[in-house]
Amino acid sequence: MDRRPPWFTALVALAAPALLAAFVACVWLNQSVGGKDWEELRDRVFAAPASYPVQYARYPFVFLYRRSADERLYYEAAGAMLGGPYDAEVLRTMRGRLPKSFDVPLPPADGKWHAPFREVPMEYPPLLLPFVLAPRAMVTSFEGFGYAFGALMGACLTAAIALGLDAARRAGEGSAGLRRRAWLASGLLLAQGALAIQRLDAVTTLAVALAVHAAVRKRPLAVGFWMGLAGATKIVPLLALPALVLADADTYRTRAARVRLGAGVALALALGFAPMVLLSPHALPDMLGYHAARGLHCESTLGVLVLLGRLASGGAGAASTPSFGSMNLEGALPDLLAKLAGPMMLAAALFVAWRAYRAEKQGPAQVALATTAALAMVWLTGKVLSPQYFTWAIPLVLAVPGKEGTRLAWSLVAAMALTQLYLRGYYDLVAEGAWLGVLSVAARQGMLVVAASRATRRL
Repeated sequence: MDRRPPWFTALVALAAPALLAAFVACVWLNQSVGGKDWEELRDRVFAAPASYPVQYARYPFVFLYRRSADERLYYEAAGAMLGGPYDAEVLRTMRGRLPKSFDVPLPPADGKWHAPFREVPMEYPPLLLPFVLAPRAMVTSFEGFGYAFGALMGACLTAAIALGLDAARRAGEGSAGLRRRAWLASGLLLAQGALAIQRLDAVTTLAVALAVHAAVRKRPLAVGFWMGLAGATKIVPLLALPALVLADADTYRTRAARVRLGAGVALALALGFAPMVLLSPHALPDMLGYHAARGLHCESTLGVLVLLGRLASGGAGAASTPSFGSMNLEGALPDLLAKLAGPMMLAAALFVAWRAYRAEKQGPAQVALATTAALAMVWLTGKVLSPQYFTWAIPLVLAVPGKEGTRLAWSLVAAMALTQLYLRGYYDLVAEGAWLGVLSVAARQGMLVVAASRATRRL
């Protein structure tokens, strides 16, 4: 008779796929180099491939996972805060057009601490800064920073995946299903590619996974705290909180439970945003103004519809303009749609919450499904759809028990793989509004619509 506890048996069965997922996140996706180093490697290897057989064979992966401009921006901003050497031109130009609040004199490289928001303009909330500053303090080169930062983000994703799998176990998923999901975790990471570890969204992903895990365990204070931290890193995930709560409404029917939930959210938001107020009275309004002023992203649903309309009417697809850290559309119609996107996001999130509340079946098994559906609807209605947002859902689809979770996981794999294809293969055609680029994004949006609709109906 086997006297080992169920959790131990499950842990042993998941060891191999869990190690593979950790390797993919921390090593495989983290193997490439920055732009200049990549170009030098390309020119050297292709000039004499017989002299560099290993590097020639490895080149496709170096190309596929090459370091991103976002990492370069993190590296230079952290250098400016730490008083180390940094490229001021990168901070001035890499984001494209910026609001006037970002047009300030940058600090000298004097070895002294320079406060973010007050001396170094930032669009990221302060909770994310330690994840940039710590790798930068340990290295002296961008190459080293890329590896350290990627490994840190990979560790966050590995932990988030483990939480998602344990949430599925607690929601009733059997050992065989858990093992299949654990193998599928590596597929999700590979489909998302370098985006998974070259952006700060891995931190948000961990916070959302912690919130869902706490919800499955019926811990209102922890649910509020971790979802509040997710909101304090990216703001938008907080819109999924109503759906997460109402998917298991019985847990929050008592006044004490609601008070604990609200206290957790308030504490997390205070921890997240109080440092900005202390550093500068203008920091929080400037950050919110930065995101409010962003235009209509060319990869958003509304942006794709504008581009399709222009192409279908016989006009040339409008080229996007780099501004506020992304490629955005300009003009009267895009500006109007960008203003409407905020109310649309809120309405979409509340609709999913209402569906979750009215569902015949509620409880821990519905929590991850409702949260995934809410985030997908927010992606589809927002004025900005940065592909790294998909990272948030990797542990969530693994946490949805039963066949529905598997279907959602494969839907996410397909959407992320198509995104990786055009991002690495021909993103210039997306930014230019060419047919191939626009249709690729439209197909990706169609996949998300199908997945979001199915998840919402299943509630």
